[in-house]
Amino acid sequence: MMGASKLNAHSGLMQLGVVVIGITLLCGCSSVSSLFFGPKTRVWVNNNLYPGTDMFLHCKSKDDDLGVHQIAYDTGYSWSFHDDFFDRTKFVCDIWWFDPNNGGKLVNGTDLNIYKSYRDITECGHKCFRFVKPDGVYFLAFQKMELKYPWPKQ
Repeated sequence: MMGASKLNAHSGLMQLGVVVIGITLLCGCSSVSSLFFGPKTRVWVNNNLYPGTDMFLHCKSKDDDLGVHQIAYDTGYSWSFHDDFFDRTKFVCDIWWFDPNNGGKLVNGTDLNIYKSYRDITECGHKCFRFVKPDGVYFLAFQKMELKYPWPKQ
């Protein structure tokens, strides 16, 4: 009698564990460090401004703040993550730099949707490339460069 009781309690804990794991996978999160089944997505943001011109990048999602990064000309910054189950993962970035051809004037873009899973999963799959140029931020989509975010007129 005692053995059956322990078996039922063990079975109940196993079922509860399966339910908790299932709910976690269904809810998902965009956390860079989250566990999820399937391929990770990687986003690259490249500095294609002017030789000798650094840019600054600050990206975040609702779960992760990637911090501020100073990126030298002709280099980039990348990060990887798992999209959430419902393709709601989004990373917004602030990008700024000082234009050497305009007296060192600050150029900046804020809250740029650098990655939105429901848009980008079809445009770039799990490898998304962004290029910061003197006229704005370009996305490589379907093997074509597209100006997504021109710099605000100053």
